[in-house]
Amino acid sequence: MTLGTLPNGLNIDAATGLLSGAPSATGSYSFTVTATDSDAVQVSKAYTMTVGPVPVDVSELLGGRAFKFAPPWPNPADRMMHFEFQLPEGAAVSAEVVDVAGRRVSPLLRDEVLAPGTHRFQWDGRDASGARVAPGIYLVRVTSGSAAAVQRVVRIR
Repeated sequence: MTLGTLPNGLNIDAATGLLSGAPSATGSYSFTVTATDSDAVQVSKAYTMTVGPVPVDVSELLGGRAFKFAPPWPNPADRMMHFEFQLPEGAAVSAEVVDVAGRRVSPLLRDEVLAPGTHRFQWDGRDASGARVAPGIYLVRVTSGSAAAVQRVVRIR
């Protein structure tokens, strides 16, 4: 990184360009990354990253009882991530991964009708086409009827 700042909690490895960590503050951050190849040719690219507030423990009311989406584990992760949620009553549930701009990355559950109780699912860090996603911040959204919950996840390499 040659100019600007990353959010507190994020780091970039100067040798590999790997972005790691989890931001601890919201805001807009501008920075420039410069890469130099073995022939001493440099290329620079400017980036702006916006970090918004995302609840870590989210509950919404569903029929007077709580719909709960637990924090994912491990987080951050470079391989499989695990998720758990509780349904107070049977319902159709969808889950998807989106990037910080709100673009769909990967569907995880598609209107699956589930019984009341605790349910688990996983994300292997791949997009809808099966390619590994870039390291960074993603959101996992679970919806059931009018209830929705979101967890922030960080993919690392």
